[in-house]
Amino acid sequence: VGSTANDACFNAWVTDSTTTKNRATAESILAFMPMAAMGLVIALGGILLAGNNVQKSYEYFFLVLGAVVIVCGIIGLFTLKDAPKTVESSQSFLGDLVYGLKPSVIKENAKLYLTLLAVCAYSIAVQVFFPYLIIYLQHSPDGFFSADSLKLTPAFIIIAAVCLVALIVGIIFVGKLADKYGKNKIVIPMLVLFVAGLVILYFAHDIKLLLIGVVPTAVGYCLLGIMLNAAVRDFTPESKTGLFQGVRMVFAVMIPMVVGPYVGKKAIFSSGIYYTDDYGVSQIVPASSMFLYAAIVCAAAIIPIIVILCKGGFAVSENNNK
Repeated sequence: VGSTANDACFNAWVTDSTTTKNRATAESILAFMPMAAMGLVIALGGILLAGNNVQKSYEYFFLVLGAVVIVCGIIGLFTLKDAPKTVESSQSFLGDLVYGLKPSVIKENAKLYLTLLAVCAYSIAVQVFFPYLIIYLQHSPDGFFSADSLKLTPAFIIIAAVCLVALIVGIIFVGKLADKYGKNKIVIPMLVLFVAGLVILYFAHDIKLLLIGVVPTAVGYCLLGIMLNAAVRDFTPESKTGLFQGVRMVFAVMIPMVVGPYVGKKAIFSSGIYYTDDYGVSQIVPASSMFLYAAIVCAAAIIPIIVILCKGGFAVSENNNK
């Protein structure tokens, strides 16, 4: 229910509350939120799960998380107001439900659906490798990291914090550049950067090459997502913001969550190497070919992006997007 509210309501609210002049910046800030939340949850877990009674610690851990979410929801209930551009639908529920699937609507909003195709390819690529990333780093025969080296030490936390701050500043800076100079000049370089980083990770069999590949992969992953998500908001008609959220979730979540892991499963089993997990079960060690598969899938996003550029690019006027 909470996830549905975020996808259907909050994303529509953000679209209505922003304009084409600041959406990339807004997306860069939103991209920071999950990273900050992950860092806080890891820190909270490190504190609460440090005791001897692990079962009780987990109870406290989830109780605290649930309480924080409830408090944030209550605060938002009284502080968030409907955006000034919010328009109530005059259609029936069924009409609203199938609106985004009508051929006439797809044709009328061609750039929106082309952008969603690019988002779909990008999201599938992420789902190909991301779920297996930690296992790959811990158990790869190349010996990148051991479980002990990934423990939270003061030095590790400081380095991670510095890198995180630098990444956040860079992401917001590029978001502002995109708002100022447009997405046409940035989106393809970010796609190339992401794909190139994945290819480097495929060939990385030592820690130095791995770190070299991580930089373009992380930067490309963040900034390409920001560009595409901001473009989806730009191309969404102001009077139909909520109606297109379901369509966006089909391309950004449903299809990638089905196709991505299926492709990833095909990729990871090529290693033929196994390890024993904490429960004594033998598990496959993901192969580096998952990065190559992800790069190939993501490269397909160039097709709808080029079509958009041929149709006038990502620039859109507020007056023309009603």
